Amino acid sequence: MAPKRGAGSSQGPKAKVARKEVVVDPLDQAVGEVLSAIKRCEAPEEQEKLLLETCPIALRTLAEGRNPFAAQVFVWVQQLLTEYGSAVAAKEAKAKSVVAAVDDRRAEAAKVKEAAHAIVGDCETKLSTAQGARQLAQDELKRKTAELKATLKDRSDAAATEAKIQGTIVEIESVRALVMSSDHETAGFKKIVSRIVSQLKASGGEEGLV
Repeated sequence: MAPKRGAGSSQGPKAKVARKEVVVDPLDQAVGEVLSAIKRCEAPEEQEKLLLETCPIALRTLAEGRNPFAAQVFVWVQQLLTEYGSAVAAKEAKAKSVVAAVDDRRAEAAKVKEAAHAIVGDCETKLSTAQGARQLAQDELKRKTAELKATLKDRSDAAATEAKIQGTIVEIESVRALVMSSDHETAGFKKIVSRIVSQLKASGGEEGLV
């Protein structure tokens, strides 16, 4: 005989327990949002404490049923939130202005950097050109120096040759004078011949005497 099942046993799957929905009172939600906003306003500690304690009562009371103090609390809350909103808007505007200024400076810095790169490139080009011109000038200076040295040497050689020629002319004139004043049989004629031989040797003509 099969055992009997207990009375509390169930053959099918366990039924899911329906989650009970929590109904939030819109007024409570609105009051909570206002209280959170008051905390974010960073008001002085005493003012914040007063508003957090009195605001829920003032907000839950209709305008026509509020006592003067509750009405004043409501005004304080409005004023605090308005000032905080204005301050937040001002900070946001200032932040946007700062960001715009930073962007402008970045754009200006980029332009300056680009101009600097262009200047550097231009300077490098000019430097390269100047170096090339300097090399050409140095080469030209070397060439002119060599030409000048050659010219000076030629002038020196020419001056020496001219001096030698002048000496020869003087010597020849002297010999000519002796020849004109002497006969062939005198000692003067021998002296003349000796001078002619010396002159020929000095001028490289001694080979013709052999």
